Amino acid sequence: MDDFRGVWGTPGQSLVETDDLGNIIFGSTYSGYGDQFIEWRGDTILKDFDPNGRQIVFFTKLDPDGNIEWHNIITGTGDVILRDLVTDHQQNIIVLIESKTGFDSFQQHFPSGYVLIKMNPSAEFLWSQSINHSNRQYFTVGHLMSVTCNDDLILGGYIGQVPYDSIIVDSVFGEPIYGLLFKYDTLHLDGQHFPADTSNFFVASLDPDGNLLWLQSFEHPGGIELDAIDASGPYDIALLGSFLNEDWLINNTVLPIDTVGNQSKRNIFIMTISEGGEFNWVRKYFYNAYPDHIARDHQGNLIINGSFRNKAYFSLDTIGNGDVYSRPILFKTDSFGNYLWGTFIANQPTNYAATVQPNANGEFYHTGSLSNLLGPILNKFDALGNRIWTLNPIESSNRSDQDLDLDPFGHLVLSGFFSGEFILGGHSLAHTARYCNYLIKFDAELDPQQPSFCEMISGSENQKAIDDFISIFPNPAYDLIRVEVSPHARILEIAIYDMNSQIMLTELSIETNVFGINTSAWPSGIYAMLVKTSTGQDVRTFALVK
Repeated sequence: MDDFRGVWGTPGQSLVETDDLGNIIFGSTYSGYGDQFIEWRGDTILKDFDPNGRQIVFFTKLDPDGNIEWHNIITGTGDVILRDLVTDHQQNIIVLIESKTGFDSFQQHFPSGYVLIKMNPSAEFLWSQSINHSNRQYFTVGHLMSVTCNDDLILGGYIGQVPYDSIIVDSVFGEPIYGLLFKYDTLHLDGQHFPADTSNFFVASLDPDGNLLWLQSFEHPGGIELDAIDASGPYDIALLGSFLNEDWLINNTVLPIDTVGNQSKRNIFIMTISEGGEFNWVRKYFYNAYPDHIARDHQGNLIINGSFRNKAYFSLDTIGNGDVYSRPILFKTDSFGNYLWGTFIANQPTNYAATVQPNANGEFYHTGSLSNLLGPILNKFDALGNRIWTLNPIESSNRSDQDLDLDPFGHLVLSGFFSGEFILGGHSLAHTARYCNYLIKFDAELDPQQPSFCEMISGSENQKAIDDFISIFPNPAYDLIRVEVSPHARILEIAIYDMNSQIMLTELSIETNVFGINTSAWPSGIYAMLVKTSTGQDVRTFALVK
């Protein structure tokens, strides 16, 4: 546990990534007045710099033991803000920078707006791409870039608006007050142009050399946001967002808004698209909830977190105790979007965006969204949503827990900022500056030799695994389960056994991709299901709870 310290104002969102060798990439945005410095482990790596209140970007690479290998600072005549940071499987680093007036770095000038910069593991420049006429509103959390197993970059955002006229909106002492009229703009990326007609979001794919492969945009007149993307595993790209005000018609599917409460409250949606950009499915979930982050576990399930106030609900579940405080919400679906469970943390207020990170066992970690002195710095949940443990530091005067990542060896790395004294597990960070960014690395809880997410399925096996993906829903179940495979495959045979190897059911010649099974007469317990499909076979387990 250690910290980057200086005399800065409140840092912006800190971001942390680990590469395939276990190195740590950390970045944040700082601002302040007067001579500034940044220290790490007693060494001053930035000294006597006056940003004059401007925001600057700082990012650095540390080896697995926390020793700095290099650092970089990006400044401009106006604010420069770090919006996202990811690593690929060659240990290259990609950052998304927003600047108000442009900036100079890597011996070249970058224009104002958004720019993607890719660096090699030694921080040498590889390529850049400007993203013109996108809107900053959707580049604020740090979850809108993701790297596929093939090292393609998946990027999400929003096509912005520009003023085109003005009208009189009021008058003061007979003098008119004018307001601007806006129209939706055209996005410019890699020499191509993408116009928008209404509220929208886009998803784009760039190859490892920065060339645009495809771009898809989705519109909804009532208002829509994209909040997070996960393309990091051998599965389809998962998108998390929310829509409001009116029903959303998309690809012959209608997602209704809630008509009982306030229609301006947000409705969470999840969408998946293929690695080639083709639409797969979209589903609506909780009303009156605000999504933050989405992540796939190694079984292809989706884990989502966000926040809500009072209660959040949809047709399958209601979460909350009706209090007035904002609380963290977490829920899980299978790879087809079937709802598995949902939960919330009743004794923990939330003011910040949150992050989840699954491990290879189906468990997951949760940080961020934890208010100041209230609540733990880290939660761990099992695969069914039960909280296993929490870590609570001794109170500091202020704290924001912001990002986390698992390295390939099972070590969890956590970042955020604090002021005051910060004590955790017998370790103390003595506060000598206004605000400090902390980095914490935890012991591995898993086998250090476990395969990486992308190593699980590779090459030709990748498509076979997707084609043959099997979902059992719900799990745990009560009196009915549904077995589903992807539309590319067909269920041929099913055999189910109890834990004493007694056969409970055999079904032959099914020839469909969805099959229902009545289990109402079966006792509670764990069961094994052998599923033969048109592309192979697999064994899955499920539980019955009576």
